[in-house]
Amino acid sequence: MDATARFEVGGKEFNFTAPTPLQFRTLHKIVDAYYSTDYVRQRLGNIRHIVDVGACIGTMSLVYEAIWPGVEILAIEPHPDNFRYLVENCRAFKNIHPVNIAVSDKEERIRLAFPTPEQRPDIKRLYLFANVGMVSRYGLSDAFVAEVDAVPLDSIVGWNVDFLKVDVEGSEMQVLRGAEGVLSGNPLVTVELRPDNLAMAGLTCEDVDEHLQGMGYEAVAKFMGDPLYQRRNWRPCFS
Repeated sequence: MDATARFEVGGKEFNFTAPTPLQFRTLHKIVDAYYSTDYVRQRLGNIRHIVDVGACIGTMSLVYEAIWPGVEILAIEPHPDNFRYLVENCRAFKNIHPVNIAVSDKEERIRLAFPTPEQRPDIKRLYLFANVGMVSRYGLSDAFVAEVDAVPLDSIVGWNVDFLKVDVEGSEMQVLRGAEGVLSGNPLVTVELRPDNLAMAGLTCEDVDEHLQGMGYEAVAKFMGDPLYQRRNWRPCFS
């Protein structure tokens, strides 16, 4: 059964709906970490356009709105269950644009599903949190299955991106390969690198890091536990 909470950040009220109240703990933890000071805004500067790949139910899109009020956000989420929450949670913000599609390095049709216990040993705990955000193109179970279209990011982004976030449960490499045009514009990039997710794709965190380095990017900091990349010798965000 859905649960809804209201909270205030920076004098602005947010409404957030999730599959279970347990997810509010994660939301508040993230909001507190990002918005407790002006640190992020001072270091990352004036962000105007964000692409949120793997937006799930909208948690990070709302956090970005809290940090940079009015920022234009393309919030991309392929799974229909998550997308319903994403639309509802971002309804009050005309600057957040939900898109129901998957991102890859080519146009294709893919199957999304939850991982099996063999793929993710912590799967029982994830079921407890009703975390449909864990669905993956590499998931082999019959839970939360959805057939969706996938396209390269370059084919749907029509603006210069300042900040790119990628959280796609093992498909990070496909997203980056299909985003060469976006990356040529020198956005800041944060990628969720989880060994167990990437292992489902036969990859490691080092593989993704080396790919970004090969495109001229380097990790300069941690952003909520994930590496934050910027174009080498471009603009220093962190001293």
